[in-house]
Amino acid sequence: MKQIVFRIQKGTIHFYDDRFFELIEGDKEKIQGKNYRSVLTRYINQDVARYFSLLLSKKKRAGYKRVFINTTDGRTIPLSIFGYGVETDEGWSIIGIIIETEQLNQELFHTLDELSLIHQALNNSVILVITDATGRITYANKHLCEISGYDEHELIGRTHKMVNSGYHSTRFFQELWETILSGKTWHGEIKNRKKDGSFYWTDATIVPMLNEHGDIFQYMAIRYDITKQKNNEEKIRQLANSDSLTGVPNRRMFDQQLTKSIAWARKHNQHFGVLFIDLDSFKYINDTKGHTIGDELLVKVSQRLVEIVGDSGMVARVGGDEFAIIIYETESIASLKATAEELLQQFKAPFMIQCLSIWMTCSVGVAIFPESGETKDDMMKNADAAMYEVKNTRKNDYLFSTHLLDRSDQRLFQIQNDLREASYDEQFYLVYQPKVCPKNDRVTGLEALVRWQHPTLGCISPSEFIPIAEEIGMLNELNEWVLHQVCQQIEVWVKQGYTPIPISVNLSACQFVQSCFAEKFLATIAQFDLKTSWIQIEITESILMANETQVQVALNIFKKNGIKVALDDFGTGYSSLSYLLKLDLDILKIDKSLIQGISQNFKEQKLVRTVIQLGKDLGLHVVAEGVETQAEFDSLVINNVDEIQGYYYSRPLTVLETEKLLLERIIPKNQERQG
Repeated sequence: MKQIVFRIQKGTIHFYDDRFFELIEGDKEKIQGKNYRSVLTRYINQDVARYFSLLLSKKKRAGYKRVFINTTDGRTIPLSIFGYGVETDEGWSIIGIIIETEQLNQELFHTLDELSLIHQALNNSVILVITDATGRITYANKHLCEISGYDEHELIGRTHKMVNSGYHSTRFFQELWETILSGKTWHGEIKNRKKDGSFYWTDATIVPMLNEHGDIFQYMAIRYDITKQKNNEEKIRQLANSDSLTGVPNRRMFDQQLTKSIAWARKHNQHFGVLFIDLDSFKYINDTKGHTIGDELLVKVSQRLVEIVGDSGMVARVGGDEFAIIIYETESIASLKATAEELLQQFKAPFMIQCLSIWMTCSVGVAIFPESGETKDDMMKNADAAMYEVKNTRKNDYLFSTHLLDRSDQRLFQIQNDLREASYDEQFYLVYQPKVCPKNDRVTGLEALVRWQHPTLGCISPSEFIPIAEEIGMLNELNEWVLHQVCQQIEVWVKQGYTPIPISVNLSACQFVQSCFAEKFLATIAQFDLKTSWIQIEITESILMANETQVQVALNIFKKNGIKVALDDFGTGYSSLSYLLKLDLDILKIDKSLIQGISQNFKEQKLVRTVIQLGKDLGLHVVAEGVETQAEFDSLVINNVDEIQGYYYSRPLTVLETEKLLLERIIPKNQERQG
């Protein structure tokens, strides 16, 4: 017997000649094209059948089995059965070879040649390599030559070191060799270098080949070119981790690096610094010079920051005109102070944009680990608070977060103290911002927004008091008050004869860790005998990142009870496509940071168009937030956005103004736009 080649496709087994039937003296009609498990179990053994089931389920890509079968004439024949999987136009297939073990050495290359022909007919992308026991190449098919750029004679007799990319660690190859030297099959992804210096990726399976004594005498490597797939993964990674305008890391990447820096510093008992930077009067530049100039200024600022930091740290854009820097190692507060002073010094030079000299200053908040906090959230919170104190008091300066810890920021602590004592019903109130269908100017929904009228400080921005409420553990209570007020207001409007439209409320991460949060939320709605369709909820990706499991459980309860769910602030830097696939969402809200400048920036236009189309492809209702200008409106309408929210149509409205809106339901195009 020479060798027997067979194929398993869609659960049935097909032999390429009659040698197997002769070997077992079986009826061809009862074997050819029949269920592979039945054939292999009956004529060889059950273990081989299970082995090929693993190949078919892709739990293994390649391997072999050594077995003995008894013939009808009383002989016992040792066999080696090889198999590996390939992707064909008809789906996943298994190619197998049965060889008498005594003839394996003499017939292996002939078998591989024959198998290569069969494989070529099934899949031209397979790379096949044979090495001896020391790892020197003894056979390389044409696909390896094509992808590596080396001729066959350049490969034969050499090891894979000649295509080593330097990407993988020494430990990576140690583990590979430990696996195959033990007689086990190794599977993984390897990055290699071509002859011209460029790189390619392969999905590789390396199978040890044993002789009749059970010793390894060579290795067979089956590889698939996955370069395109890896390049796509890298592009997706860059999109997920890089700011689309400036190219520097975004908020998501900054958070990841900050977490790593804390772990490293804690392990090695080291210090490192974080600087939060806000550009002073950037809005003035945007308003007077236009968003195109503003965007170019952000690019120039990021470039200058990268030059200042160099290899000593990482620069990220974490907001519209906000940047953050991690200084990986710092010896003392004095060295971090020198970095902040150099940054301010470098900003004294103007930024040259389209023949304009633009002078820009910045406000800088500085935190140092571990003095300013031992967690990511504490570090960011303290650096951010220090930055805002500079911005609100003097600008063009820096401040260490230790000043905040010393309570020199009297406003911050007044807000903290007064929040605890404030009467919600006396100092807090709700406003409602319309969501409008741009096709007919019809109001389709409202978003409830909380406001605080402080007795002495006046109107305090939600961006200022909500983070403080979260810090002191009052955000749950405040959000519960908002929901109660919304439900109460809808009840009043229904009694007055108004036809309700959906009102959305914003949820925070801390609410989802409450016991039975979703049930309590629904109980509040039921208390006022309201339809659940009148209430919608808005969540952000930061909530998902912190409490993904709990959030999914709660959202499932909401959806089962008819409450629609919106993913808010999409595009702020956290954005991960995986959340759009994992969660059963209804609405996608594009953050205003993506909308600003859309009318003048082709890249922004293309990005927003892609996001809108992505949302629609996933069956989501797409809303654009923060729309202020006619040009932004026109750009969004062209791209078929479902709803518009922002000052283009209306600022947030009082209860009385909202009641008028409930009667009219239309915001005419010819009314004066506010903003």
